[in-house]
Amino acid sequence: SITLSSDFDEKIINYKLIMARDFIDIAINYENGRRSILAIGKDVEGQKIFRGIYEKWSSIKDIKPHSLETEEFETTYKIKDGYSNLIKINPKDARAAYERGVFWLENELYEKALSDFTEAIKLNGKIADYYFYRAAVWSRKNIFSNAIDDLNEAIKLDPNKKLAYYNRGNAWYKLRVYDLAIDDFTKAAQLSPNDAQIYYNLGVSWAAKRDDDKAIEQFSKAIKLDPLDSDSYFNRANSLANKHES
Repeated sequence: SITLSSDFDEKIINYKLIMARDFIDIAINYENGRRSILAIGKDVEGQKIFRGIYEKWSSIKDIKPHSLETEEFETTYKIKDGYSNLIKINPKDARAAYERGVFWLENELYEKALSDFTEAIKLNGKIADYYFYRAAVWSRKNIFSNAIDDLNEAIKLDPNKKLAYYNRGNAWYKLRVYDLAIDDFTKAAQLSPNDAQIYYNLGVSWAAKRDDDKAIEQFSKAIKLDPLDSDSYFNRANSLANKHES
């Protein structure tokens, strides 16, 4: 039979087996102490039902069932195991802790990612990406003040890191500190003048400050760079309507 586990790696293996096998085994314990196994085939319809159960099973938050059926599954977890082995061999390998943290982040295991990025920073606090990626975890957890602190450090170490300004701008926007969000998006635009998304975010920030003229200007820049971006057209129309009404 297939049993679940509290251990993450065992859970991964068990989930993979459950999704891959064409049947499930149910252990039966009799009053006389004897045991037997009841095997139930899934067939095509059963596989669909089984997938639906996994997608809706609220207790499973760290595994996406559809990912377990691809070759990428094997490669992905070999990568994770590789970094884990490196850490065992050399616990002071900051790069290995960072790379495993990226793995956890990509798989939405935020506490594990946070732990590894923090360890990487403890071992070597001079790498901008370590702070940058830990900030990404804080943002995913909606703890934007911590994200800003880490992005401040990332920018100190790498003043030309466009995405650090962009992400810090997003964090300021989430905290409704629009002036600082605009400052960061403006700096990001200076570093990457052809990125339509930055101008869109500038437009949204100016709109939040009720400055329709500047919002329209930024949305227009975004549209020029990305003529198929419907969000920029929609928000520019809103700003034009607000300006007309006022």
